[in-house]
Amino acid sequence: MNNLWQKLTITAEKKILEIISADIIQVSNGIIDTDSSHIHFIENKDLEFIKKKLNKYNYFHFKFQFEEQKRENWHLAWKENFTKININNKLNIIPDWDNSEYHQKTIKIKPGMAFGTGHHETTYLILEQLVEKILPNMSVLDLGCGSGILSIAAKKLGAGNVTAVELDTECKENFNENLFLNNFKNEVSTHYMDVLKWDDYNYDIILANINKSIIKKLIVLLSEKPVSKVFLTGLLIDDKSEVISLIEENNFNIECIKSKGEWLLIIIDKSFDYE
Repeated sequence: MNNLWQKLTITAEKKILEIISADIIQVSNGIIDTDSSHIHFIENKDLEFIKKKLNKYNYFHFKFQFEEQKRENWHLAWKENFTKININNKLNIIPDWDNSEYHQKTIKIKPGMAFGTGHHETTYLILEQLVEKILPNMSVLDLGCGSGILSIAAKKLGAGNVTAVELDTECKENFNENLFLNNFKNEVSTHYMDVLKWDDYNYDIILANINKSIIKKLIVLLSEKPVSKVFLTGLLIDDKSEVISLIEENNFNIECIKSKGEWLLIIIDKSFDYE
């Protein structure tokens, strides 16, 4: 593996940042989100793809620059930006170098190549609902698990069987590190494969923090499955009408819709009549 990658810094208004980042997140190995910029870490092989994506938005007012960086600098870069996150006064997310004592349940995360530290709105939206809706020993399926933060949160909040599915094997080391940091080694069943090829949906809660394209295919895929609650995010507010139409076409019930910044979370379920 090449020991270098591209650090891409995009500077713009918040809404523009969210739109562009949503379009390139599929090939981003992680994102640092500040008020005025998004920093992505990009493989050299994806550089031309990213440039084409950025050029597509030439009608927006934004700036970007690429900087070659050693991979091992990732964790150090996060130390400048990672602060504690508190979810509903019930759950804390802290970096692995924070050794403070907290009264609430606490998750330690080592920032790595995997997406998911709790700072991004989509992760926060799911965590905010998860702390309120999960019950002891519930089963949870985490699709597109990234760093494992949602799987770990589910375990911290009392879930029983937790299964995580992720296509990108680059996430594996970081996922395992985070499981170890939180004393959940070997307690989450992990599978590295296309989430759309996963075929067991017999879980109390399904989490899907992925991009809109995959979310749309997942809605259709789940339409004939006896699923319980499905948390869908990775969606922009601008996607709302399109995604809701697809949800309704596939006979799901919408339990709630939440938003944070430019991002959207939709929780759906399906009632089956077996008579």
